[in-house]
Parts: sequence; C-alpha cells; structure tokens
Amino acid sequence: LVDSPGIDVSPNLDLWIDKHCLDADVFVLVANAESTLMVTEKNFFHKVSERLSKPNIFILNNRWDASASEPEIIEKVRKQHLERNLAFLVDELKVANRQQAEDRVFFVSAREVLNARLRKQQGLPQHSGIGLAEGFQGRYFEFQDFERKFEECLSKSAVKQSLSSTRKEEKRLQASCEPSWTKFMSRQHRSKRRSRPFGMSKRRGCSSRSSSCSY
Repeated sequence: LVDSPGIDVSPNLDLWIDKHCLDADVFVLVANAESTLMVTEKNFFHKVSERLSKPNIFILNNRWDASASEPEIIEKVRKQHLERNLAFLVDELKVANRQQAEDRVFFVSAREVLNARLRKQQGLPQHSGIGLAEGFQGRYFEFQDFERKFEECLSKSAVKQSLSSTRKEEKRLQASCEPSWTKFMSRQHRSKRRSRPFGMSKRRGCSSRSSSCSY
C-alpha cells in the first residue's frame, strides 16, 4: 500500500511512478468533492496509463458530508461530479466502459466512517452520535460498497497475476525442454533410417528395389 501525500508535490513524478506504480493492482483517487478534478490529478493518471495497460482506478469523492447542508442542490452536484468522473475514466483514459466506470465512482466521507468505526470499537452505536450530518447512513453504506468492490478487484487482479505467472513458467519450461526434445527426436529419426531395410532378397516375385512382393 503506497499512500501519496499528493500528486503535485513530487518534482520527479515520472521516477516516482516507475518506482512505485508499475506493479500496482489498484489505484484509488481520493478527490475533494467540494471541487472538480484537478488538472494535476488528471495528468498523474494520464502518465500512469502511458505505462500500464488499463489500470484499475477507483475515484472516491471525499468530504461528501459537506454537501448535506445544501439538500436542494445535492443531487445536481452529485450528477455533475459523476458525469465528469465517468468522462475521465471512459473518454479520456479509456480504462473502462461506462457500465464498469459507474462501479468505480463513490461519494463518501472518510472522517465519518473513521469515527463510526472508532465508536464501534468502543462498544457504542456507530450510526448515531454528535455531529453526524444528514444522510450519514447512506454515505456509510456507499463506503462499504466501495470496500466490497475494491476487494473483488484485488482478488481478480491476484488471480490474473497467478495465471500470468503460471503461463510464464510453462513457457519457460517449454523453452528449456524444447532443445532436448528436438535432439531426442533427431536421434530416433536417424536410428530408424539405419534400421530400415532398403530392399528384399531375390526371391520369386520380389524386387530388390521394392518392398512389395507377389507370390
């Protein structure tokens, strides 16, 4: 797990990507839901996509609880964020189709989830407490949905990686065995040629140039 403090703070971004990101199974972009996707965020994933074929990317629109104070526009804002996120994944990066991308975008409040789980550890009800904004339960369930799909993505990636490693090992074994097999078949072929009769003895109806006889 590599946690970047920010994608616009490293002067050697390309080197950082090559060092830490080429073996990554999943990327999670934690965006601020109070603003749109930043150019630096987009540029980072464009660079990643240049090095990896269709990386698995999740987008978390964090601090979504801040929108709870404006219920009259919350759905409109959510739709705008969703459309921009989908356009980024589908049209710009081309890492997923629209249906796949819709399962990669979430609206959450990480602080709310953390506080709820701390309360659970203390034996307190996690879905109630001081300071919970309207719609907390829905945001909490959406975070759980993200966790499930994140785990599924990691599992599928692990299976693909395992199959890929198996295929590479099979190819390596095949390549190492092929010269020995070729030599073996060549010896067998030469042995058969030496032991094969070239003609028949001069019996009645037999030809020394033919292996067929008539009696």
